Amino acid sequence: MFFVKVKRREFQVRFMHSNVVNRWTICKIMRGDIIVSEGVAECHPKDNFCKNTGRKLSLARALKYFDKGFPSPSKASARKVRKLFWDAYAAKRGGLD
Repeated sequence: MFFVKVKRREFQVRFMHSNVVNRWTICKIMRGDIIVSEGVAECHPKDNFCKNTGRKLSLARALKYFDKGFPSPSKASARKVRKLFWDAYAAKRGGLD
């Protein structure tokens, strides 16, 4: 879990994993108790489950829907918002990728 501030709004990013039968990772971008965007990454049955890969894929998918929910005046500003999220993710992971 980590937090990102976008234009004086604070968003919380949470990940949930399941490594049982249906292996998946869900990323939820929330503002308070409201889910703003959600992304899901499912693992193929023949692949090895990797939390880091699932987090990256689900965050990328959540940000795709986040952009649609909060339209920016330009593509450049949408890129800046996505960069804020990716930078916060990298900081949470200690800069490791």
